[in-house]
Amino acid sequence: MGAFAQMSEDFDSTTALDNPIWSGDVDDYAIVDGELRSDADEAGMSLILREYSLAPGDLHSWEIYARLEFAPSASNAVQLLLWSEDPTDPL
Repeated sequence: MGAFAQMSEDFDSTTALDNPIWSGDVDDYAIVDGELRSDADEAGMSLILREYSLAPGDLHSWEIYARLEFAPSASNAVQLLLWSEDPTDPL
């Protein structure tokens, strides 16, 4: 028996950070023209988190589009982290 599940975060509305629920520094981000954008009042570190529950053994696929309208540096960068509670899960 096989199973297929798909989750998507398309940021197609200004309430996309509220449903599904994101946590962290949510007020530092805004949805503009279908894109998640940094909108912090001042410089510093800011993060948001979205938790997913996936069945063990399911195949996972991650597709990410990132557009940086600044020159990344050691102090001005984007980090994307994928994390699993199961150390045998290959993500």
